[in-house]
Amino acid sequence: MKVYDIRPISDPSWSKGLAAPFCGVVQGLMTVAGGFGQNQYCNGIWVKLPGLLHSWKRAGSLPEPAAFGASFQMEDALVVAGGSDGSRTLDKVYEVRIKMGKAVIRTLPQLPVPLEKAGFTREGDEMYLVGGYSDGKPQRGIWKAVYPECRWERIAEMPSPLLHPLAFAAEGSLYVWGTPIGAATGDKVRGESLSLDSGKWSAAPSVPVESVEGATGVTLPSCKLIAVGGMGRQVLSFNPSRERWIVKGTSQAVDVKYPGVGVFDTKSAVVKLYVAGGEIKPGEEDPRHSIFEF
Repeated sequence: MKVYDIRPISDPSWSKGLAAPFCGVVQGLMTVAGGFGQNQYCNGIWVKLPGLLHSWKRAGSLPEPAAFGASFQMEDALVVAGGSDGSRTLDKVYEVRIKMGKAVIRTLPQLPVPLEKAGFTREGDEMYLVGGYSDGKPQRGIWKAVYPECRWERIAEMPSPLLHPLAFAAEGSLYVWGTPIGAATGDKVRGESLSLDSGKWSAAPSVPVESVEGATGVTLPSCKLIAVGGMGRQVLSFNPSRERWIVKGTSQAVDVKYPGVGVFDTKSAVVKLYVAGGEIKPGEEDPRHSIFEF
């Protein structure tokens, strides 16, 4: 595993770091929006011009400040859903495209329930939201929408609400990992798998870490899951065909919670991730941006 630090964003909102931004790689450009830092919620949209040494460009703004929402990296757009503005949980959903260096925003159907810190994942054009909080109340619902129509429907409920769950959809199953809300300190991460055909739950392979709170997952072109953040310095990968977790490597750059994560479609065996910011500890955010290669 190789790790490259890239030039940070010079905007004052990023100078001391941001956590929980919306993030993805849109048309080959690293794109980051919103986020929380220095006790403020942000709404800026930034894109990184090609090349490690090239600078960032402000491409526009989200309609409102937001962080701790869901990011769905589609083929040529980033769908951002929910989150918080610091005073309330949000139900807004937007499509962000980058054209000629500018963000073009389309408002999509809103969430049936405002959600923040929900698990999120996509398989093809199908997007899933899992659990989370709605104005402080834990949620058990699982929501699905199909891009580009993006009309959300509730398809199932988790057996119990989980603390910021990690989610992954693949091969007809929806995997969910997390610590039950209210569990005793030291309780292990629970893993469960929902059959999207039968609607039945079964046990999922356990994660080789004590917690996934603050972890961010992204689906690779190979249909595997990569998860970073919230798990110390480890970068983990889950293979649904073998139903097995492996450690891909370790790095100080992922020793944070709530990083933004995007994946490059390299059309090759090389996997490239973009990791943005994160929470080092309460009240301290990370300004770094990194590229990981596997």
